[in-house]
Amino acid sequence: MASAPPSVEAFAISQTPLLPISGVDGYIAMCLGATTSILHSDPQAAFTNLLKAPGGQRAVPANQLYAVTDRAKKIADSRVPVTVYVDGTSVPPTQYRYFPGGNYIMFFQPLATPPTTGVTADFSYITTTTATDVLGLLHVNNWQLNLASNPIPGDEYGTLMAPQYRGKMSGTWQFDRYSAASAVDLYYLMMTRSFFVFSLYESLIENRQWIVYGDIGSNPMSAPTNGMVGGTITGTMVAMPSMIVEPLAA
Repeated sequence: MASAPPSVEAFAISQTPLLPISGVDGYIAMCLGATTSILHSDPQAAFTNLLKAPGGQRAVPANQLYAVTDRAKKIADSRVPVTVYVDGTSVPPTQYRYFPGGNYIMFFQPLATPPTTGVTADFSYITTTTATDVLGLLHVNNWQLNLASNPIPGDEYGTLMAPQYRGKMSGTWQFDRYSAASAVDLYYLMMTRSFFVFSLYESLIENRQWIVYGDIGSNPMSAPTNGMVGGTITGTMVAMPSMIVEPLAA
């Protein structure tokens, strides 16, 4: 008599949408935490030198790429102006590129000498520490980033440009989603806001994720597909996307 086949146990992955994403709860998430500002004189505004780009393998020259040291502040608010300081002296924005996702500063040329008192910044960050700060989106797939042009510093056209000018960088990000509680939450959030910050995971296990900032311009509800209400979410980028390789929740 043949023995019974071994039982198959499902992976114990949480499907609760209102939990901080730490690599096991979903592969797209919204950052909905409050914005807090911090000044460069605060010790928590310090930045640490990186020797390679997060998620990459290529070596980066010393004193060129920096990340905020306190990783609870790694998701910056792209809508708030940033001022960078080296040894307490402000640096013109023409000398660096700021990436709010990950809170990185990349100087176009490595600093000539290592900073004595360090690299700091005035910036604002979005909290990701509580159960309501991060909303995991269930039943999503096919996310993609579309950069339509290269970023060019805003001072290319002189000093008469609007302060909000972000260079010629343009692009969109999008993903497909199907009916779920988190989809309904997103639907109603769109009634009161257009600006969103999303985390698009490349790998849950490794916490490889792209942080994108943008305005959602499409309705997430469309005719039922395969018995489910679905839709494509499309956002227009307002900041350069960047990668983090660490848990989203601090």
